Amino acid sequence: MNYNYLKKLISALCLSIIAFAGFAQQLPLNDLYYNNRYLFNPANAGDQGYLVGFLNHRRQWVGLEGAPVTNNLSVHTPIGKGNNIGIGGTISSDRTDLYQRIAGSFTYSHRFHFSKKIVHSIAFGASLGFVDNRINLGNAVVDDNSDPLLQNGTVINGTTLNVDFGLRYNLKGLELGFAIPQLFETQISYAASSQDPRKFTLRRAMVGYLGYKFKIKDKWFIQPSVLLRNSSKVTQVDGSLNLSYKDIIWLGATYRTSGGIIPSLGFKIADQFTVAYAYEFAGSSGIASRGNGTHEIMAGFRLSGNKNKNDELEKAIDDLKNNQLSMIEQLDSLKAEQARLKESDASQNGKLDNHEQRIEKLEKDINDLNKKIENQKSAPLDTMKVKDILKRMIKGEDGSYNEVSLEKGYYVVIESFKDVKRAEKDLALWGKKGVKAIIVHNTERGWYYVYSEHFDALDPALKEMKKVRASGLQEPGDSHKAWVHIYK
Repeated sequence: MNYNYLKKLISALCLSIIAFAGFAQQLPLNDLYYNNRYLFNPANAGDQGYLVGFLNHRRQWVGLEGAPVTNNLSVHTPIGKGNNIGIGGTISSDRTDLYQRIAGSFTYSHRFHFSKKIVHSIAFGASLGFVDNRINLGNAVVDDNSDPLLQNGTVINGTTLNVDFGLRYNLKGLELGFAIPQLFETQISYAASSQDPRKFTLRRAMVGYLGYKFKIKDKWFIQPSVLLRNSSKVTQVDGSLNLSYKDIIWLGATYRTSGGIIPSLGFKIADQFTVAYAYEFAGSSGIASRGNGTHEIMAGFRLSGNKNKNDELEKAIDDLKNNQLSMIEQLDSLKAEQARLKESDASQNGKLDNHEQRIEKLEKDINDLNKKIENQKSAPLDTMKVKDILKRMIKGEDGSYNEVSLEKGYYVVIESFKDVKRAEKDLALWGKKGVKAIIVHNTERGWYYVYSEHFDALDPALKEMKKVRASGLQEPGDSHKAWVHIYK
């Protein structure tokens, strides 16, 4: 084999990679991207609000020798107060017959909020990394293997830097993303000298994503989405539909142009681990028709830390409070009816006895619920760490705030803000309505809460919560968010 023939072999190999793997030769495909959109858009780094990691393994066209095999490990997390900054990293391997691509990157993202009350933000992200392409000529099947390069199992490789850019827009359940992988179209040289023309160019691509998460029933969600990839004037579109229950288990289906139907299934284990599987049916024509379909599995983990544990606990306690509020309303109604019966004649004694029994039962149920709330609150939240997190804001004569320890007792959580000035204005508004309130700073989350003045017992705090909810002063959709915080 002469040198010219070797150059032709490499050129033909590069062309075959492009024809064989489509987008996969430079941008490995993924069927479970909706679980981890950071895979294709660096602006999604830190979007979950806690540390997450995913390991994906994809085996394409099973049964076809030399078919692509892709592995990808990605980790990302928010940092700093307010979770506005995200960082992350990826490492991936994509092997197709004689060709292997190894890539790694580090990501930085920044998110800007448009609203303090609803999810409305835009995020920008960029990744800096490397791409290493390898061609193992020792595995080549040729008519003449006498060339020393082939006998020695020569590996031709080259490495280059790579930059990806992305942005993401969120409005409540809507997500719109746009990314440009391989932004600068850097080149990989396989040659030992500058006169050798053997080079490989990382072609710029464009990826767009549009998705919306609907709540169709209590704890049930449906999420349609569209993913568009474009590279070298070749466009591929995925349309997906996912049905989930409390984000614990979900079923999905994707239709891919030039591919076909891709069903998927995923579920959480112990709230920290995620497992998912997707199967892509073999195509009816081309190389894909010679294989037995494509399998992809994903394993993920999350480390939510105290922040998310507290958030989830507060949500659980809020649900208990709502149940308790309903009981109290029933109790008030029964007591009013009891007073009316006492004023009537003796013929109502039977009804009166019945009402008294119902009142006793409700009072017992409320007391039991109080104990459950106390138990929920005391175990995870009654720690010195949480005590150090919550501080009462007291305004001095010079207009600056001092932070002091929060007094033990019962508080009604009325509103929350990212800006202390907003909290201050809200405080004045509630004061005009006769609600005595304070500002509490959560130093870990960076939020400022408007609390009622503290109460020594639960019952008056619950009555204050009812008053706040019935006031109509909270923004639409927020009237259910006033709840009682038991601080020990």
